[in-house]
Amino acid sequence: MPQSFTFWKMYLTRAYKSFAETDDFSNAATTFDLLVENPASGYALQENYAALFDENNQANSEVIWAIQYGLDKNYRGMEIRNRHSSDLIL
Repeated sequence: MPQSFTFWKMYLTRAYKSFAETDDFSNAATTFDLLVENPASGYALQENYAALFDENNQANSEVIWAIQYGLDKNYRGMEIRNRHSSDLIL
């Protein structure tokens, strides 16, 4: 599944460039649909849009890639488990 995200992002980024292929937008949409609609991916859109802005819901199923940050230079972010492995992310 990680390559699906990479292709989706590549198609969408390139679609706005002068060297875009004519089918970049449709390829981005197709790739994104495969990523989100496949239960095995672990990704899904949140049913409640407001939940996306809940501070206690930062590691939800809609987050594909995120960086946790804070104003404190010693801040290491939330300790969450990567949904694709048992590795602890700090």
